Amino acid sequence: MATWLFDSQGHPIVFVKDDKVFSGNGRFIGRLDDDEVWHGRYKGEIVKGDRFLYKTSKGSVIRGTPGTPGIPGIPGRPGSKSTISVPSGYRDVILEE
Repeated sequence: MATWLFDSQGHPIVFVKDDKVFSGNGRFIGRLDDDEVWHGRYKGEIVKGDRFLYKTSKGSVIRGTPGTPGIPGIPGRPGSKSTISVPSGYRDVILEE
């Protein structure tokens, strides 16, 4: 089962299937390493349980790049959630669609 993650404005932006994170249209974003998402570079992390945010201090870190998995079935997009204050040192993730 897939789980959706939201930006600070409460919009669903990515979903997690197993340990893989995909954009709303099924593009592979990266793999989970605890609460962080990586695919060569740091892509963002899960904050406050269901928000996908980018910690600005990690932007220059590079790791190895594993293979890209196939596109899964895209789960139904949930409704929006309430807005949260972005924690200090974070910003919303900018996804390339």
